[in-house]
Amino acid sequence: MATNFSANQYENAFNPKRLANWELPHPYRERPRTYTGITEIIATDRGHLLGHVPRSGRNPWGNFTGTWDMPNKLPGPKYALPTTRTLHAQKKLHEEADRSHVVLSGQTKNDHRLRLKEVGEILDQFNN
Repeated sequence: MATNFSANQYENAFNPKRLANWELPHPYRERPRTYTGITEIIATDRGHLLGHVPRSGRNPWGNFTGTWDMPNKLPGPKYALPTTRTLHAQKKLHEEADRSHVVLSGQTKNDHRLRLKEVGEILDQFNN
């Protein structure tokens, strides 16, 4: 959403001198409103989380799902409507929706990291 403020130095150049329409211009604030509240610092200058910040036990980077983690195709909001779809197409759309829900909830990302950790532990046992 756009926000307009007066710049004062360019304001007079764009004011119309003779308009033939009967509209009144919207009055904008001269300065933006101040935001309320405070900003809570959760990391040090080096990017490490502070002690009071809750951490995830499964994934140290959180459950954020980036573009590369997402499935190739996300079903639309009306995938469950059976209108003019064969049973095979309905079943395929439901499977895609289930897969995308699992990916977007962050479950596969965490499971993948756990599997890597387990594989690393197994490799450590063989190396020792």
